[in-house]
Amino acid sequence: MPKRLIYGLIAAAGIAVAIYFYGHAQYKQGVNDERVRQELAHARLEQGLRYERDKADAKYRAAVVAREVAEDHIDSIERELDRVLKDLRNAEHTTTSDRLNAASAGRLEGFAACVREYGSLARDAAKWADQVNGLQDYVRGIAGVSE
Repeated sequence: MPKRLIYGLIAAAGIAVAIYFYGHAQYKQGVNDERVRQELAHARLEQGLRYERDKADAKYRAAVVAREVAEDHIDSIERELDRVLKDLRNAEHTTTSDRLNAASAGRLEGFAACVREYGSLARDAAKWADQVNGLQDYVRGIAGVSE
């Protein structure tokens, strides 16, 4: 009986050790699986943030291009007004001074000053709007809020 008991204890100890190592291996596999799952989730999150940042950046760049086109348009209006004023001044010197030309030049000079002020204000406002809109889009992308 003692031999049977010893063999039984050895067998039970062997089974216990096998169960322990099996459980330990399962635990390590679970830890590795969880680590891989976390790394994939982190990679997806980074990819989503990068996508949203790029989307907001593209929208910001499109707004900047639109603003630059508007600035070019305002600049072309200013150049055209300057050209017309110069032509009026040249016409005043070459012909008899006409009240109509003088009045037209005065009105155009006032209009040109308004266009310059408006252009300056529009440029500043457009830059601020582009920055605010870009930041808002970026934050919306991070927060997951859709328009």
